[in-house]
Amino acid sequence: MPLEGTKNLTPSNWLEPDPPSLLCPRLKFADVEIATPPWPQRLDIVLRPRLLETVPSDIVALFETAQGAIAYGYFFYPLYTIGAFHLYRALEAAFAVRARAEGFAAKRAGLGKTLDWLMSKGVLSASARESLEPLRKLRKEASHPDFQSLITPGMTIALLDDIAGEINTLFGTAIDGRRATE
Repeated sequence: MPLEGTKNLTPSNWLEPDPPSLLCPRLKFADVEIATPPWPQRLDIVLRPRLLETVPSDIVALFETAQGAIAYGYFFYPLYTIGAFHLYRALEAAFAVRARAEGFAAKRAGLGKTLDWLMSKGVLSASARESLEPLRKLRKEASHPDFQSLITPGMTIALLDDIAGEINTLFGTAIDGRRATE
């Protein structure tokens, strides 16, 4: 049984837009707002956030997998949420990789402890650590759900852009000290 309001996925309708995707009156990325954009414009908006060359390839793979799920949310609405939840995992992995590169020995310390350690080493400022707390809580809720939630395309695209920015900031200077390029 499909989630209320989403389509019942079948071989004959899997490439048709999920009706809730068509209800999104506007999508906004950076300063560009598009009223009810058609599929190609939606795809362009989803694919616009990119990671820097200095971001480790495993983190890029996690991010791009989330980005792909978000892109296909147009055809099956719950994929927006699955993509958003995978973005949280990509961000957590990025922090763990950066912390290990800086000498953090704990393999599975949890996001909160990893962020605290990065702050103690000056990789994160106190204000950056504080601003990440809502994302940490959302990641925890996504990992331990009590029900199926749905995240709107607009919220997912904003999250995609925010997390790309966080990851790029984290790896803006490569671990070996060379400057990142876009």
